[in-house]
Amino acid sequence: MDTLIIKDTLLKGLSVEEENSYKKLEEARKNFEKDAKIDFSICITDEKMEDIEKFSLVYILNSDPSVEETNSIRRIDCINAKQMVFELAAQDFNNRKKTVLLYLGKFPGYGFDIDGGSILARQLINLLKVRCNLTVCFIRKNLETFQDPEVCDVRYVEYIDPWNNKFVRRMENLDTNYQAMKDFENFDIVIAGHISKFFGMDKCGEDFWKRAIIFPMFCTSSYIRAGENVPEEYTMQEKIVVSNVAKIITPSFDEKRDLITDYNCDENKIDVVYRGITPLIHYEKREKIHSILNIVCIGTIKKQKNTKETIHLMKILNQNDVPFKLHLVATIQDKEYYEEFCELVKTDKLCDYVKYHISIPQSELAELLKEMDINVSMSSWETFGRGIFEGASAGLPTFAFDMLETVKELSECNGGFYFASSVQDMAKRIIEVTSNHELYSYMSEQLGTIIPKFSYKNEQNLLRESIFGGV
Repeated sequence: MDTLIIKDTLLKGLSVEEENSYKKLEEARKNFEKDAKIDFSICITDEKMEDIEKFSLVYILNSDPSVEETNSIRRIDCINAKQMVFELAAQDFNNRKKTVLLYLGKFPGYGFDIDGGSILARQLINLLKVRCNLTVCFIRKNLETFQDPEVCDVRYVEYIDPWNNKFVRRMENLDTNYQAMKDFENFDIVIAGHISKFFGMDKCGEDFWKRAIIFPMFCTSSYIRAGENVPEEYTMQEKIVVSNVAKIITPSFDEKRDLITDYNCDENKIDVVYRGITPLIHYEKREKIHSILNIVCIGTIKKQKNTKETIHLMKILNQNDVPFKLHLVATIQDKEYYEEFCELVKTDKLCDYVKYHISIPQSELAELLKEMDINVSMSSWETFGRGIFEGASAGLPTFAFDMLETVKELSECNGGFYFASSVQDMAKRIIEVTSNHELYSYMSEQLGTIIPKFSYKNEQNLLRESIFGGV
């Protein structure tokens, strides 16, 4: 198959700018074909094609929503669509020859995992595997494995004492990190899914750091806000990484501010890319609640997520004779905290009011959200708040704590959110909203205006630009 297929009609009547962009595309294609050792093809069309899956990447100059966008299929509908597509395709040919090493501590959640780190792992792999020569290295606890024929190479390193305190564990694995990336010279770009994966790499010098990109995924200030004690030597390692790494991609301006304030980081090397919510979750304006109030709380079970506070919320609702069911959608990261929560539920005789949805597929989460009435979070701190925005993206009036500055900023004062000063305040507002159909419907309607900001498509586009545009 030809490496580039463009529908003939799209090449007619090109403007001077479009013609120049097309020439650059042809030049990039020819350079790619000189020594290409892999099958790679791009299709540019203005209509859906029956054999669309046979192409590596497809650009469709059409606004038809029936054309489902994926990691390899993208719709372009703007004033300068042709010029943009030619430029993007040229970048794709140039990037496809690049070698990228992706070092991860979380395995990708292909449908069965709602953990934010696992979802990011999946999105990065899906984005990169069709746009470059991708090698993935996992640091693993239980001899987990991963397979994907589109990934050039998969390799593993093992945690030292994987069940230790996370800060201690990460400090113990400096040599493990070096083993994972000691051949960094063979790669154009090296990406880590967590700042701790670059701990210990300062011994490699500038030759390593000029290739390096991190997704911080919680640093010291965030841990402190979440009520955790961070060892001083751990924070020092963070500073080394932040000071030397070529690029940082963070999900919020709040985390960006932390990096600048805490480590005097150059703000020009920080890109803010909001997390994308799975397209499986569809917005639906809610008009009225069920006879039993279905409350969903999405988030990993650990201290930061403050899951125990849902018990306080349930007790207040009970005291006010509100019929409800709490649907706890979670993965379990802190087993001891989870066991304490379950014991408190039993002690307070709330077992009949709680339904657990542990490590469910994203598709099952999407279906569950259709049956929910409101979305709550008891979290004490978020650098983004994926679970909060998943519920909001389904059109569920959303309640969280006022201390979540990042979520408040991202929500842009949208009327579908309520930020409570306490559990009592949250419970009071929930009762008010769910007993007033007009207010409930208004909150749900308002959420429809903010959803595009957190689309999967938007995240993928920005990630591609950030990863391949500045290193």
